[in-house]
Amino acid sequence: MGLWKANAYAAVKKALETSGIFHEAGFHRMYGIPNPGRGVYTIQYLSETSGIAHLTAHNIHGEVLLQQKLQSEAGVNRPQIDLSTQPAGTYVVKLQAGTKQALIRIIKQ
Repeated sequence: MGLWKANAYAAVKKALETSGIFHEAGFHRMYGIPNPGRGVYTIQYLSETSGIAHLTAHNIHGEVLLQQKLQSEAGVNRPQIDLSTQPAGTYVVKLQAGTKQALIRIIKQ
């Protein structure tokens, strides 16, 4: 792995581990509610603009478990995801619209 990739990976990993949230311009205050939870989560985020967004949930191996196409509105959005059939553990939820993305870590008990 090249030095740049190692540093980028370390930075994302640290952001997820220390705060449970990572965001870029476009999405703010993204949370999984409840967290930790038992499988059904509301993913709340604040979007600066309206448009199509894609929400994906990944396990710790990077496998995509869930994909949703969303119509985001400017302001607060609250789509739900259901991971109740998945085992207890840590999952990463990714929200992407164009070049903007946000990642959060959620924990299933």
